[in-house]
Amino acid sequence: MIAVRPIRPGQDSDPGSQMQWPPLPPSLRNHLLGLLVLVLVPTLALGAVAAAHVMRNYQQAVKDGLQDTARALAVAVDRDIEGRLSTLAALAASPRLDGGTAHLDDFAQHARRAAAAIGAAITVIDPDFRLVFHTDLAPGEVLPPTGATEAVRTALATRRPAVSSLLTGVVSGVPVVLVIMPVVRDGTVRMLLAARLAPERLARLLAGQAPSDGGTTAVFDGNRRVVARSTGQADWVGREAPDWLAAALAGGEQGVVTGSTDERGRLLVAYHRLALAPGWAVTVAEPTAVHSPVRTDPALGLALGGLSIFGLGLVAVGGLHRRVVRPIEALTRRAEALVTPGAPAVNPDPAGVAEFERLRRSLLEAEAALQARAAAEARSRNALAESERRYRRLAETGNMVLWRADPEGRLVHSHGWWLLTGQPAEAARGDGWLAMLHAEDAPAMRAIWRAAVAARQPASVECRVRTRLGTLLWVRVRAVPIFDADHDLVEWAGVVEDVDARRRAEQVTRDLLATLDLAAVLERGPDGRIRFWSAGCERLYGWTAAEAIGAPVRDLLRPVFPGPAAAIDEALARTGEWSGELLHHTRTGEERIILCRMVRRPGAEDRPETVLEALMDMTALRRTERALHESESRVLRALDAARIGAWEWDLATDRLTGSPGREEVLLGRPTGFLRYRADALALMHPADRQQVVEAMERIQTGASATLDVEFRIMHSDGGIRWLRSVGRATLGPEGAPQRVSGVSIDVTDQRAARQREVLLAREVDHRAKNALAVVQSVLRLTSMEEPRAYAAAVGARVSALSRAHSLLAREGWAGADLRALIEREVTSQASTSEAVTLDGPELRLAAIAVQPVAMVLHELARNAAQHGPLSRDGGRLRIAWRVGRREWEDGMLRLCWQETGGPAPAAPPAHRGFGLRVIEATIRSQLGGSLEMRWTGTGLDCEIALALARWSAEDADGAQAA
Repeated sequence: MIAVRPIRPGQDSDPGSQMQWPPLPPSLRNHLLGLLVLVLVPTLALGAVAAAHVMRNYQQAVKDGLQDTARALAVAVDRDIEGRLSTLAALAASPRLDGGTAHLDDFAQHARRAAAAIGAAITVIDPDFRLVFHTDLAPGEVLPPTGATEAVRTALATRRPAVSSLLTGVVSGVPVVLVIMPVVRDGTVRMLLAARLAPERLARLLAGQAPSDGGTTAVFDGNRRVVARSTGQADWVGREAPDWLAAALAGGEQGVVTGSTDERGRLLVAYHRLALAPGWAVTVAEPTAVHSPVRTDPALGLALGGLSIFGLGLVAVGGLHRRVVRPIEALTRRAEALVTPGAPAVNPDPAGVAEFERLRRSLLEAEAALQARAAAEARSRNALAESERRYRRLAETGNMVLWRADPEGRLVHSHGWWLLTGQPAEAARGDGWLAMLHAEDAPAMRAIWRAAVAARQPASVECRVRTRLGTLLWVRVRAVPIFDADHDLVEWAGVVEDVDARRRAEQVTRDLLATLDLAAVLERGPDGRIRFWSAGCERLYGWTAAEAIGAPVRDLLRPVFPGPAAAIDEALARTGEWSGELLHHTRTGEERIILCRMVRRPGAEDRPETVLEALMDMTALRRTERALHESESRVLRALDAARIGAWEWDLATDRLTGSPGREEVLLGRPTGFLRYRADALALMHPADRQQVVEAMERIQTGASATLDVEFRIMHSDGGIRWLRSVGRATLGPEGAPQRVSGVSIDVTDQRAARQREVLLAREVDHRAKNALAVVQSVLRLTSMEEPRAYAAAVGARVSALSRAHSLLAREGWAGADLRALIEREVTSQASTSEAVTLDGPELRLAAIAVQPVAMVLHELARNAAQHGPLSRDGGRLRIAWRVGRREWEDGMLRLCWQETGGPAPAAPPAHRGFGLRVIEATIRSQLGGSLEMRWTGTGLDCEIALALARWSAEDADGAQAA
């Protein structure tokens, strides 16, 4: 702040001794450079964050793409293996194998047709690991022992299908993989069927899905050896996986890992385990060098762009400095010349910026005004000195000029006129004194003076007189007639008084009032009537000054006070002022919100007490605030409807704040439940808590400026909801993060929808392939002795598959109700609805179990319709089932099929037909359950037991979620 020291008489008047200036602030050039840096640095920082975010998203997209490819290839390989298992399962159910390994002549031709259909050799292995039949060799040839001893041992032990690791074929002498299916009779494995799976077939499958830019795909067996590869199959088959890849394959079901090889350098590898071949995995690999340009190009572009912008900014700063600083420096030199005695005048050139050009012109005008004022002040000082001498001579009368005139008004004598105007006494006599008046005032003075002389009445006129110094001075000329004793006019006597100071003060007052007219100001007396009404009030309220002055202010404006009016009057009387908002009414009746400041002006001897009121229209501001509040309310309602909660995390206090009601919308908790970060972490699923903590720690350490995590929370209703929280950090003055602002979105429905879509697509694909394989087996294995019976049997079985498929499609491939499945497959075979009785609780079968169970029900119903109770009137069929889900039960689904009233079978069938073999193979081998069948005197009693954990939709989903 500038410190100004006043000059006293006799004190040195050197300008340098009058003012003490503080040090100069930074120059405009430095301010411009600072502005450039202030704008550029956040821009570059935001660009860097965006580039890093893009690179992270790209890397994640690459990993997701490789993982999706590996998952798709694993499904394709599983599908190929499943096709062979379906063929082998159909062969295993053939009655031609009932005689054991010593009677395979009838089976040989059937097996060769199946081998030709799948394009691979089929062999028969006895429980002693010996090959007893090979479709590629003639009967009677000596066959060596099988090389797939581990897979054969596994199939014998589990009575379930198995897939061998890569081995050398004992007949072909080339690398092969065997798909093995046990042949079970009466709960004992009599023999094993094996189909060869050529690695070259898998290599062709992989070659069609290999990624571009040097990527490869491969299949590894349980020993971590290469079975097939999209390129270089002959060179790579049988090679062991690198240690880092072998360790990853032994770990989880799927994942992405990075490692190096001697042949290909650094690799990014995604892997996925096979479902039907334990220990097997499909890998998709890409060189990391393929994606190096994506990581480096954004950073290089950002750096070059930042340098270019900075260079352009410097050029712009230089140009702006020349256009701005030079005019300012010229004006500064001009101003210094004004205050420096003897300094040469500096005339600044016109500026190229409108504001600076106005400043230059204003400075020149101010300089001219200062010069004129200085000259006027010099004249005033001289006149003041002269006036002091004159007033000393006129001290007795207190007037500037004394004069006398004859009865006709002609000047006769004056005392002091010459000292005031410099006009000689002879020249002033008569009407000569009128020549010293201002040209505009002389005619009026002449007329008034003549009228006063004619009327012989006193006169008082104010006019401007030219002084002996050439200046104009306001004076008041007063004249009084002098009468004698006879009341005859003898002469005129008068004085000339100096009123220049008063007239100038009145001009200042008029200027002040004009300034007040710019604002809304009123003055009221103690009676409340308006005494002053500015032009600003006229514009604000609509009444003119003539209409408002004299009117009671409260009657005119009809104010609505925030409290009792008496309290406001009391505050004015006690403190002398009051401020607050009122409601006023305009001339048109419009309501206005007014910010009013009242100041009491105490009265004096020559004036009464008044109150000044300064008024400011706040209507537009308050309407804007109201609109802003309504807008915020709409935003909060929209956030509530979209299940979005806004929040802010203060890193210093660890407190959480945010939009009202966010706890109710997202968590089902009362408002204010989340106060600290620990409160939020306590509600998160334990499996997700660590990743959220790590993301927050990256914000706290400055490693990241953004937060984007998805996690599960425990809702108040006991359910689990998925939330996605996205936020950005705000940095403090020292660059450290201070707070994080963001939103949390409920994404439970979106995640469930995505998961359903993926599962549905896989399930549809799997079911379609499986159905085709079953249909193919039905066509091959159904007896073709009678064409019509063959067509009817095939059509009925395909219709059963079709009905199961339709039921699954109707339920969205999420399983099917057991009762609905039984009604579709069984009750349609009965002649009346009373023939079939169903008894059991509601149960949804898993989608994978619907078609196998449908085939079993169809075969049982077909048998009952042809040979059992549904083949005659009065026959009855009762189907009952129960589930053992309770803690003390066995966790099994038990379905009882009981026939009564049918033809009495003489004995159990000596020959098991295709239907019974399908039932046994499906229940025991495919579904892993148990089957008991008893032929009584009234029909068939059958009991089927299946594990709920695998084949119930609710239990299977729960196990998968766990």
